[in-house]
Amino acid sequence: MDFLYNLKYEIFNLKNLDVAFKIQKQTWPDDPDYADLYNKVINSKDDNYFFLVYDKNILVGITGVDVYDKYPNTIWLDWFTILPEHRRKGYREKV
Repeated sequence: MDFLYNLKYEIFNLKNLDVAFKIQKQTWPDDPDYADLYNKVINSKDDNYFFLVYDKNILVGITGVDVYDKYPNTIWLDWFTILPEHRRKGYREKV
């Protein structure tokens, strides 16, 4: 599975939050949610992570995983999107 090693995951933080929001806005133009992204950064827990995803230093999308006490033994994929210009290139299988 060598293709996995090309992807780099950068954790959301206050410095890159605007980049994540631009991607979110591009994917969900009618429902961008800066407050949700901001809250995920400020209130992140050890078992919840959100990432900018790069392929060979080219930003291709965002993703994240959430774990909720209310739903034990479940992991939620959150804010998963690939930028339009990078779709249909097999990233669904890579991420």
